[in-house]
Amino acid sequence: MERVKWEYEQSAVVATLKSSEATNNIVAWQRFLPSGPIALLPLDNNTCSLVWSTSHDHAEKLCKLPPQDFVYEVNNAFWQEYPQSNSIETLKELTQNFLDILSPEHSSTSAMQYPPTINSVEGAPLKFPLGLSHSNQYVRSRVAFIGDAVHRIHPLAGQGVNLGFRDVQGLLKVIENAKYNGQDAGSLSVLLGYESSRQLGNLPIVMAVDVLKRLYSSDFEPLVALRTIGSTIFNKLDPIKRRVIEQAGL
Repeated sequence: MERVKWEYEQSAVVATLKSSEATNNIVAWQRFLPSGPIALLPLDNNTCSLVWSTSHDHAEKLCKLPPQDFVYEVNNAFWQEYPQSNSIETLKELTQNFLDILSPEHSSTSAMQYPPTINSVEGAPLKFPLGLSHSNQYVRSRVAFIGDAVHRIHPLAGQGVNLGFRDVQGLLKVIENAKYNGQDAGSLSVLLGYESSRQLGNLPIVMAVDVLKRLYSSDFEPLVALRTIGSTIFNKLDPIKRRVIEQAGL
């Protein structure tokens, strides 16, 4: 099938990690490093899933490290300090102060939280190349494609699996409607309904994630300023944060 695609010249390192002590592990963590984002997704009270997007060479080195060295690199990635532009830091503070004055009742009052300290890695870390891909077609006669078979996005927004789940829901809906109306559920005319609905749902997210990836990969100061303002607004205003989280989990 014809598709639009390009590579990001990055790899994602994935692993299952254990934290040093059991906690109420319900928070997903992500930090944008100079080489790419690193994220921890909670699985249970002391288990996390790691997705670390970085250069191919760095990913190769990480996967070859002894377990305790790998754990050290993960912890260091979340705590290491990087040089910050004074003008960007000032802009961040001004944005925070402005939001507090503009809408104090909606500003976040959550206590400061910190990512869990990782104690061990289960099994060996793995890596895979990152890129964008979107198929021009989702269906053929009596065949429907879902998930990564038709779209592939950067993991920074955590939406890859959600798009796949929505594809399944969309396909089931089309099949159920066809059966209810006495139609052949495998006919091309029926399956095209699934294709059109899911392309309308998937394409905006595929492109939005690509824009975010490019925005957070740039060190061009006006773009750094733009993303600083955006992330500060997101972190400070709980209603916006809750709305985005609700949409991301759909």
